[in-house]
Amino acid sequence: MAKRETGEIRKQQILESAIRCISRQGYHQTTMDDIASEAGLSKGALYWYFKSKDEILTAMCRQQCDEHLQILSHFADQKMSIKELALKTGDKILESLINEPDQCKMSFEFWALTDENEQVKRSQYEVHKIWQETVSNLIKSGIKKGEIKPNVNVKELSIALLAIFDGIIIAYSIDKTLNVKKIWHTAMSAFFEGIAK
Repeated sequence: MAKRETGEIRKQQILESAIRCISRQGYHQTTMDDIASEAGLSKGALYWYFKSKDEILTAMCRQQCDEHLQILSHFADQKMSIKELALKTGDKILESLINEPDQCKMSFEFWALTDENEQVKRSQYEVHKIWQETVSNLIKSGIKKGEIKPNVNVKELSIALLAIFDGIIIAYSIDKTLNVKKIWHTAMSAFFEGIAK
C-alpha cells in the first residue's frame, strides 16, 4: 500500500475517532489524548497528522461538506427539475444525518463553536459560502430552464433554502419523533410554489 494511501487511511481513522469522542463528551471536554486513545495511536502519531484539535474539527467540517456535496452531485447528474433535485438531495442528507447521529451532533458542535473559535468560524464560513454558491447556481439554472421566476433574489433565496434545511435538523434534535422528510417535502412544496414561474 502506498505511503500516501496509508496516510489518508490514518487521517480518516483519526477523524472518525474524533467524531465519536466529541459526540460523546463535547468539543471542550475532548482532549488530543482522548482522540489518540480512541484511534489507537500515540499522541505523537496524532500530532503527525493534525497539529491541533481545531485542525481536526476543521477537517471534519470540510469532510461533512464534501460528503453532502457528493450527494447533490449524484442527483444533479440525473438531469431532474430543481425542485426534484432539492427534494432528493435533502432527503438523502437528512437520512445520512439521522442514521449517523454522531454526524448530526457534529453539526451542532460546528455551529456552537463559530462564535468563540476563529478557525472554526472561517471553516464554517467557507462551507456556508460553498453551499450558498452551489444553491445559487442551481436556482439560476432553474431560472434558465423556466422553472423559477426570473425576478427572484438568487442570493437571498439560497440562504433561505439552506436555513430551512438547518432549521429542520434543529427541530429534529429537539423532537426525534418528527418525520423530517415529510417536513422537508412540505417546506419545499411551499418554497417552490412561491418562486415557480
